[in-house]
Amino acid sequence: MTLIEDRPSPASAAPEPQTTGAAKPVYRPDVETWLDTTDHKRLGLLFVYAAIAFAVASGVLGLIIGAKQASPSLNLAADRWVRLYALHTQMSVLLFLTALWMGLAVYVVPLQIGSGRLAVPRLLATGLWTYLAGGGCFVASYLIGQPNGAGITQPTPIPAPPGGANSATTLWVVSLALIGIGFLLAAASLLTTIVALRPDGMTLMRVPAFSWATLVASAVTLVATPVFLGGLLMLGLDQHFGGTLFSPRTPGNLPIWQHTVWLYGRPDVYLLTLVALGAATDIVTTHAHRPSLDHRAVVVLLGLFGALSLTSFVASDSVTHAVIVPTYTIFTAAVAVPLGLTVLLWLGTMARGRPRFHISLAYIVGAILLWASGAVNAIAAAASHVNFPNGGSVWSAGNTHTVVAGAPTLIAVGAIYHWAPKMWGRTLNTVVGGLVFLCLFVGFFAAGLCYYLLGYNGAPLGQIGGLSSYQKTLYDIAETGGALIVLGVLVLVIDLVVSVAAARGTRTGGDPYGGLTLEWATSSPPPAWGFEDVPEVRSEAPLAYVRAEVGRARGGSDMGDRGELPAVGGAG
Repeated sequence: MTLIEDRPSPASAAPEPQTTGAAKPVYRPDVETWLDTTDHKRLGLLFVYAAIAFAVASGVLGLIIGAKQASPSLNLAADRWVRLYALHTQMSVLLFLTALWMGLAVYVVPLQIGSGRLAVPRLLATGLWTYLAGGGCFVASYLIGQPNGAGITQPTPIPAPPGGANSATTLWVVSLALIGIGFLLAAASLLTTIVALRPDGMTLMRVPAFSWATLVASAVTLVATPVFLGGLLMLGLDQHFGGTLFSPRTPGNLPIWQHTVWLYGRPDVYLLTLVALGAATDIVTTHAHRPSLDHRAVVVLLGLFGALSLTSFVASDSVTHAVIVPTYTIFTAAVAVPLGLTVLLWLGTMARGRPRFHISLAYIVGAILLWASGAVNAIAAAASHVNFPNGGSVWSAGNTHTVVAGAPTLIAVGAIYHWAPKMWGRTLNTVVGGLVFLCLFVGFFAAGLCYYLLGYNGAPLGQIGGLSSYQKTLYDIAETGGALIVLGVLVLVIDLVVSVAAARGTRTGGDPYGGLTLEWATSSPPPAWGFEDVPEVRSEAPLAYVRAEVGRARGGSDMGDRGELPAVGGAG
């Protein structure tokens, strides 16, 4: 086995391994704490923990919203319902799902590319704390009052009130700016890390799928987020000074709102699916014990997905009244092509590999089923000409639960179970993971299907009173689905506490799966400097190549199975 790094010299009582190449940065664990850390592993875990906390809070809000729709007699005023709905939807996408994917990328990507460190760690740390500050201000803005409008999911501009905005609206705008800046800084650090710190032999076409998807998503974020910040600046000026930039009477302001502030009019919402595709590809290849059928095709498809997400900027202002968000135009709907082809590559890889079941694969199957449900209902909605009542159709809420948030959330939780041995050195409980999967999948599917059916029935978004018996039954089922989603998140938290915090999970070696990519070439969890030795990269599956070389040197011809292979680097 050829190595590109020498083993570091024995450390003293307070080791300070110096940077040698890309794998061993200066790191001082005796000085740094969780509050001032630049270690990508700690920063990634902080993102993950914060995202899960926001998920629990968002889920509770979702239960309250659903309870009001299912039981209109519940003592909850309509204006408070609107406030809770806006807080729930924005928290689910911005503070939970986006942050969860960010945390997984910050932890895994430097290991996948053989770096073991971030290129600009202080920049990413600043992004983390800016996101947390923005999240706190965001929640506070809804606690102190009612921000104007229904948030960034509102398809039409928020007009400025007479006399200027209240404190809640001002704080809401500031909090969104902080959240956007936090993700922008983190994306810049990740992009620089992938471009600058790859080891010799790892060309861009050999970058693992999750790292490549992170690179594409980071590049799109660097393009899209300044546009969002510009829209927020306009909104803040409009609201504070009573301007007319977003006034309904001002010609041409609808496209400005649509492409700057409205969530479904920007590329950001597509990135949740993009990174999910990359992560799922690596999960599939790992547990299939063979590289992807065509890694270059995966790279091209993920890049195409990112490019198509940018076409949301060229849509006309008529899309603000579209039912099928966010795939409301031919170009944005075309993201289904790389998504579908990537899924076919997963199936082919599993068919030609030697798969061993892991609970993370169940989450990927669930995501595929949700995407299929979304595709079928999109065709049905177009064929049946679903109405778009004033304020929006509840059909769009079904698409959000199924496609926009449901499928990426399933894969994100599956990724936690997949990379748990690397992140914490212990496996999570498979049986509990199956229970979490059932709760999340059934919850998202039931809620999404009921909202789809309500949309076909002509129900407007936010309908509370005047329900028929049919509509009330569907809202009851959707509320049950929401309760299952919350239960699934709570069970996940319990599994993390028991398996990791209480150390009940099975301790693992560095490579419990016989992995193919470089994160499995170091111990679990990795040392402060990332790697003891980084194997030479000669393919998109460097550890498979190393095993094949070792097998041939020993007289074999096959790269072997997990139980037959020698340890690589720090793998156990």
